[in-house]
Amino acid sequence: MCKKVVVFDLDDTLYKEIDFLKSAYRHIASLVSNANAPEEAVYELMLNTYQTGGNAFEETVRQFGFRLYSVQWMLCVYRHHKPKITLDENTWQTLEQLKANGVTMGIISDGRLQQQWNKIEALELMKFVDKKNIVINDIEDRFKPDRRSFRFFMDKFGKEADYWYIGDNTAKDFVAPNSLGWTTVCLLDDGRNIHRQTMPTGANMDVRHINEIPKIIG
Repeated sequence: MCKKVVVFDLDDTLYKEIDFLKSAYRHIASLVSNANAPEEAVYELMLNTYQTGGNAFEETVRQFGFRLYSVQWMLCVYRHHKPKITLDENTWQTLEQLKANGVTMGIISDGRLQQQWNKIEALELMKFVDKKNIVINDIEDRFKPDRRSFRFFMDKFGKEADYWYIGDNTAKDFVAPNSLGWTTVCLLDDGRNIHRQTMPTGANMDVRHINEIPKIIG
């Protein structure tokens, strides 16, 4: 039987990136809050500013007159905090089923190394994915649609394996795996994605729910 290798994107595929943003805002609000800047008020200001297209950190510093906390400091906390995020039940059950079916799983994600690993650890993804099968592209010239991350898996598991890539970003996720003969699946935006799907997905197939994946892969 042909070995099945299923590789996932991380943000807005295995969890919703907006949850990371909310976790970071909540953490920052807890650190800067005082009698004149209650935690909930700081959090709500940041979230409302983000949702209306403004700079949440600049607006927070401006409105509350913070002197000890700069925009750069808030950005650093955002990137390095240990997020309070979890896999939803459907995603957890999907990964459990794929693991039980003997599927080899991996992750390819673009982003800052520590930030992405903090997400992976918080989501407990290494219960399902071997750490050696997680590729974080933290150098811009290796970001998707660069092929090197995908070729890593092909070099490791051989050309005869059955390769799948599950992602959400219609601009970059599927270009490289399509060109390498992988089967690509786009998880459609449910309205909560940070990067909205404003163009045809470019994937071989689209699904609305992640728990459709095991049946498709077989």
